[in-house]
Amino acid sequence: MLSGVTARRRNAVRAITIVLAAACVPALVRILLAVPVRIPLDPNEGWNAFHAAAAMAGGALYPPAESLYFNNYPPLSFYLVGFIGFFAPDYIVAGRALSTASFVWVVACTGLAARALGAGRESAAFAAVFLAAVLLRYSHYVGIDDPQLFGHAAALTGTVALLRRPESAAASALAAVLCACALFIKPNLIALPLATVAWLAIFHRRSAAVYAIAGALAALGLLAGCVSLYGSDFVSHLLSPRAYSASELAGGSLKWFVKTAPFFLPLAWLAARARADAPALWCLVYIAVSVAFGTYFIGGAGVDQNVFFDAYIGLAVSAAIVLERLDASSVRGKLAVACYLAPLFVSVVIDFQPGGLTPRYWLAPREEAARGFAESLAFVRNRPGAATCEEQALCYWAGKDPSVDYVNFGQQVAAGRLKESLLLARIEARRFDVIQLSRVPPSDSAPGHALSAAYTEARRDPWGIYFAPRVQLLR
Repeated sequence: MLSGVTARRRNAVRAITIVLAAACVPALVRILLAVPVRIPLDPNEGWNAFHAAAAMAGGALYPPAESLYFNNYPPLSFYLVGFIGFFAPDYIVAGRALSTASFVWVVACTGLAARALGAGRESAAFAAVFLAAVLLRYSHYVGIDDPQLFGHAAALTGTVALLRRPESAAASALAAVLCACALFIKPNLIALPLATVAWLAIFHRRSAAVYAIAGALAALGLLAGCVSLYGSDFVSHLLSPRAYSASELAGGSLKWFVKTAPFFLPLAWLAARARADAPALWCLVYIAVSVAFGTYFIGGAGVDQNVFFDAYIGLAVSAAIVLERLDASSVRGKLAVACYLAPLFVSVVIDFQPGGLTPRYWLAPREEAARGFAESLAFVRNRPGAATCEEQALCYWAGKDPSVDYVNFGQQVAAGRLKESLLLARIEARRFDVIQLSRVPPSDSAPGHALSAAYTEARRDPWGIYFAPRVQLLR
């Protein structure tokens, strides 16, 4: 689909790729060594682990709202993490292992997608390593217990097969089914299937019809299966309210565009020459749809920059196409490479910490913090009764049952679906033997009043404030 590359171009791209890959190695080693460390790497880790445990135990994966625990993720990842958990110390470690493996596969699929679109081995390898560098530098999702990268891995597996044989009905159906499965891993993975069906409609209309029908049937089948297994609570959980604000949208999207703007300069050069070029247009459509959805999603409360991962993948594949069209050793080629590498270098300089120069930072990640967390964990574990933790991993590792999902409960209250009194009644009744919060609620608020009346501060450390029930005097 694309012309061959000269030996000089191949050598230049190869050299750049090797240097960039070498720069990624320390970060990846640190992530691998952190997988078994008992310290929360993200607020969602304990939450995901509790749901994996529920899936494996046959518990309520989508419990009634009155339980104050919610699940706005589809179920597929919880079962796979649960299965991996049979071979891991716990479900958080299992989720981290899956995330790390998924990262490797997503990176590989990015290179394979570039190859399927006609890029040479050197350019495809650059695309893969470039994506690895971007994800390692611009996000913390690699190696945390979160299904985002697993969902991308599932979707990209089918997409690679489709890009290799876009005229094949079987490949189109496989890609659509895997993208539908990806939606039931993480529901924000909508950009790739929409972009793919739009691209197929331009170049392979029969495949577009097969893709759309197979994807719709697979999604409806998965939805029907989930409703059959979990009842109507599945839909209500999946549609849990989330506050949305223009300021979050503006701030989150601006933050993303500032650090990625140079990546779009070579893309603009490619777009100006794309015309009816299928490989270039696949990249352009995928990136456009990904950026649009990412920009919309980022306006939601608590939404992170992972909503732009699809855009990163599209940009990485487009980099391979650009390098196929340009001599990396020419002036234009050097400018394109600079657009890809300069933002990464600048971000490293801006975030530089002296501790990063020591071997311990890379080879004993979070060692000191883990020791402090172990003390917090022991405090919660040694409390005999029920516990509720804003840092869910703390309660999970302490062997406590899930009790309150503070983030989603707050969204339910803000949307008017639930009353705050549901939680306050449990606090006033001293239902918990320990309460861990990231901060003390204002004393003039209803939660602050209930907490101060029934509990007293028992411990304070970098992981939060811990409250124990006040002793009731016998009369």
